Amino acid sequence: MATFLVALQIASILAVLGRLAAFRIGLPAFAAFLVIDVIEIGIAMWASSATSMNEAVKVWAGCQFALCCGYVAIADELRRRVLRRYPGIGHIASVFVLVAIAIGGMIVMLTAVDPSKGLLRLAVFLPRIMVSILFVAIGCLWLLVRHYPTDLTMNDRIHGKVLSVYLGGRSLTLLAINVGGDPQTSALFGMVISTCCFISWSLLLTGEEPDLVPSPDSSAVLDAAQQRSQRAIEELRGIWR
Repeated sequence: MATFLVALQIASILAVLGRLAAFRIGLPAFAAFLVIDVIEIGIAMWASSATSMNEAVKVWAGCQFALCCGYVAIADELRRRVLRRYPGIGHIASVFVLVAIAIGGMIVMLTAVDPSKGLLRLAVFLPRIMVSILFVAIGCLWLLVRHYPTDLTMNDRIHGKVLSVYLGGRSLTLLAINVGGDPQTSALFGMVISTCCFISWSLLLTGEEPDLVPSPDSSAVLDAAQQRSQRAIEELRGIWR
């Protein structure tokens, strides 16, 4: 079962990379993260059969640090894509991110296991901090978009939603492992969630980048603005008559 899931996960990641390259979808940080993820899977498979466990743990821990940097990069890439047409909201977005970091930090502190138990625990603990924070940060970003209507491409919406599910699944998996849950069961759960997300990306991302898809409130805001403009024009005509 585990071997099949690993093979399916690698195949789905390669499918996403192929999709990004074929349609030239502008997500370079996400593509780099996927490459690191494939390398991490390979290292984990090598570590399970390595003769020197200490060396294997060190290499795997280094890969986890690289993944942490990747988590930050793909979240920032999404933020820039969502707000690229409205730079004025950037300051508000920064405040939301700071709030998300504080909330994510509180979540981690309430559920944290002492990282002094070894490098392996620390390698699990650090990614969970980053994933929890970024999961909340992306949630705050969608709340911001909800209250400040903006226009998003279909790819932005798909990528943001699938990324939220992916980070949520990773956070739950790392939480279960870090608090002493069964590592194999937790890892299988995480692999299922991750693979489903990779398959979703490979099937749903499009290279068309067609018309912008308005957020739920943007059409109403535009209609209201047009009505106010029409009334103002009619009032001016009445004055000149």
